[in-house]
Amino acid sequence: LDLASGSVKESEREKTLSFLKLYLQHVPREFFDRLTSEDLLEFLLARQEFLEASLDIPVRVELSRPTDRLSSLQGGFTTVETRIPDCTFIVRTLKDFFRQRGLQIYAVLHPVVGVTETDGVVEVFDPLMRTGDRLSHIYLHVSRVPQEQWEPLRVELEFRLHTLIAVNEAYQACLQRMAFLRSDLKSSELDDPKLGPGRGEIVEFMDWLKDNNFIFLGYAYFSREDNKLSQELGILDFEGHEEARKTVSEIAGIRLQREDIFSFYRTDCMSVVKSGTQFRYLGVRDRDPLGVVRGEHIFVGLLSSNSLNERNSRIPIIAGRMRELLLSLHFRPG
Repeated sequence: LDLASGSVKESEREKTLSFLKLYLQHVPREFFDRLTSEDLLEFLLARQEFLEASLDIPVRVELSRPTDRLSSLQGGFTTVETRIPDCTFIVRTLKDFFRQRGLQIYAVLHPVVGVTETDGVVEVFDPLMRTGDRLSHIYLHVSRVPQEQWEPLRVELEFRLHTLIAVNEAYQACLQRMAFLRSDLKSSELDDPKLGPGRGEIVEFMDWLKDNNFIFLGYAYFSREDNKLSQELGILDFEGHEEARKTVSEIAGIRLQREDIFSFYRTDCMSVVKSGTQFRYLGVRDRDPLGVVRGEHIFVGLLSSNSLNERNSRIPIIAGRMRELLLSLHFRPG
């Protein structure tokens, strides 16, 4: 910090020192051991320059060769640097992206900082994030990537991070749609055991999903009248996810030929947010006051780690089916 005070011009000094104090908290000990003070300052100023550049672009991704001073691992590595508005599942999404490509991650720096800017120029870095926009900066060392593969990898990773932003921006709206549907089901008097789970069980299952057991990726409404999706949110409203839209449309079309009012499927579509696993389809039939089917409410998402550790006997709908099965097999309680 003393070195920076003497080498940064006075007009930028306060801003730069705030950034350095924040970033130094995230730098691993081995960086200090490997670099001189001059080298470390050069490294940190380069991170500040990356963070401040092109603020009009919400997602920035860059691949590069590390400096010789940092490249001490046998065989070398590639530097990947990203900047994105702070949101959930950034690091999990990045780790899964590189894991799918057989690339090992050797180091991760992930400071989050409050940034106040005017006309694309940063005025203040706020380590306490009391003001401005929250930006996530992620700096990684990954297995060496041939330079001819940098651009396609950058484009693909940028697309994935834009998708992550779309999912985060739509998350509360998805929860609101779920809450509206839940309220509608509770007030409905339409219940028929022949049509699958009753509305009480469906409401309980919705409550279980919202209790940290389901990660919403998107929502859409499928109309029986025109066989089309509308009111899309999240990945179902993001360009580049046509395969997901096609899949849920096909499922909804088939579902409307059946009588059951509720469904929960594992689809063939792979998520690009958080983890590259097949996302789930949750469908609830939309009916008018007379019981005539109008369409289907569709939520897509992932089961959380919390849900995968849940006992089946505690999951609504599944628990009821288990009790029925055990009774039919004359199992003794306990």
